[in-house]
Amino acid sequence: MEEIKTYLDKMFTGLPATEKVRKAKNELLTMMTDKYKELIAEGKSENEALGTVIMEFGNLNELSEELGLTEEIRSAEANRITLTQADAEAYWSANEKFAIFVGIGSGLMITSPSLIITSAALNAIPAAEPLGKILLVIGIIVMLILVAAGVGSIVYGASLTPRTRWLREQRFSLDPDAAAFVKEKRAAEYRRSTLITIAAIACFIMAALPPSITGILNGLSRSRSLYPLTVFSIVGTLLLAAIGVFLIQFGGLQKQYFDILEGKTKPSHSGERSYKTGEKINAIVWSLVAPFYLLISFLTGAWRFTWLIFPFATAFSAILAIVTRNPEKKD
Repeated sequence: MEEIKTYLDKMFTGLPATEKVRKAKNELLTMMTDKYKELIAEGKSENEALGTVIMEFGNLNELSEELGLTEEIRSAEANRITLTQADAEAYWSANEKFAIFVGIGSGLMITSPSLIITSAALNAIPAAEPLGKILLVIGIIVMLILVAAGVGSIVYGASLTPRTRWLREQRFSLDPDAAAFVKEKRAAEYRRSTLITIAAIACFIMAALPPSITGILNGLSRSRSLYPLTVFSIVGTLLLAAIGVFLIQFGGLQKQYFDILEGKTKPSHSGERSYKTGEKINAIVWSLVAPFYLLISFLTGAWRFTWLIFPFATAFSAILAIVTRNPEKKD
């Protein structure tokens, strides 16, 4: 069970990666899993069963003799580091910058095809077709620049947090001032995080409006006169989607800071990758929606129907945002 494995990873943080420790970890995993299944069979809920298992097996110091890890645990505890308020504030500052750069990078990549889309709209207007061809060439160059800038922004943001990644591999505790700072910050950020999530979901929902409205108008007019406007509307959709993805990533990475310092995050890079899955999927989806819409529309000519792609993409993004940003899920 993933929750048990995650908790075990945290318990064994800082212990040497020896065969003896690996066997003890696997043995404890088997014991915890068996107990969990036993409790479920007795009619306990998943949360009740997990809580009981953690209470019974969650203290490695109490199990050290049984697992034969007394010396390893004593050595790890002796090397435990203590973080001060200054450390916590430094981590907070670096993580906030990281969240901003990651959000900006994703937004740049999502909006990168905007000029190409605009050129497609101009090509549908006979008088503006020459300008559309010129803009297509410029759009391709700008798209490549924005994608490179987006990747660079994410890489630079990641370079600001090396100590955060190092911290995941360490046994540490917070001194009283640091603990108070983290608690106070989390309380202050909780409301903002909720508002950020609501705003992001609103952006995803509104992202469907421009093509939906123009698509409906196209269907009512039964002419091609509004097709350029429909294509133009996709740029607005991409901008709103980029804002939504930025907000989701910014709020999510801020929460990750608290989870790391309070020991609620898996101490490995796989945990970070798992955490970011929802945000990555959203960024990929909105990078592909517009090109897919244009391709299908030009191939089929069914402009009055193909705009429905955007409401479906919006619904998917909103649901994914709710699921991956549920504060209770990871706390």
